[in-house]
Amino acid sequence: MSISIKKKDIVIALDISMRCTGIVCLDTQNNIMDMALITSKKEDLNDEALLKYNAERTIEFIKNTMKNFNITAIGFEGLSFNAKTGSKDILQGNFWVIRYEIFKNFPGIKTTVIAPKTWQKYVYTEKKEERKKIRKVFFDEYKDMWLKELCFSRLPKKSKEQIKKMIKIFKEQNELTKKQKRSKRKIKRDKKHFDLADAFFVGKCVNM
Repeated sequence: MSISIKKKDIVIALDISMRCTGIVCLDTQNNIMDMALITSKKEDLNDEALLKYNAERTIEFIKNTMKNFNITAIGFEGLSFNAKTGSKDILQGNFWVIRYEIFKNFPGIKTTVIAPKTWQKYVYTEKKEERKKIRKVFFDEYKDMWLKELCFSRLPKKSKEQIKKMIKIFKEQNELTKKQKRSKRKIKRDKKHFDLADAFFVGKCVNM
């Protein structure tokens, strides 16, 4: 007689971008159960190949995750269009191709879009004066990266350490061991940390 073991319920959250998509899996208590980065180099893939690559890697990750977990929902960070005008079309295309492929491959899984301002309520205080003070402190130190650094700083301690460890392993596997050139502004982390941090808060909203 075989014994069936109930799989743990999780949600999957995606912070989709062209060259570095962050994916985080959270259980019902917002603990990180798994995560991934889908990255590519500009010289390796043109726009059309990039859309295909991003969608295929995302679907592959979800299929592998289903072997160990019960996925109750998939959340996407909504588009905010902070990018330059010329890249809006490809950003929209990337977003919708991935959404369509998920809908086609996993029709039984609920999907939802979380606007950036919605998940940012877990990063910011609701009080306007306090928001101004927080923004000034982080802006003075990090300039245009202030919101990203604020977001990472608001992660639970355990999740923060998990992401740091994941990035370290990712860099070792991809031979990214050389120190990155940095501008004069103070930045403690690179974009990969922020993509996973954003995805964490998107997943937290999905769990609400």
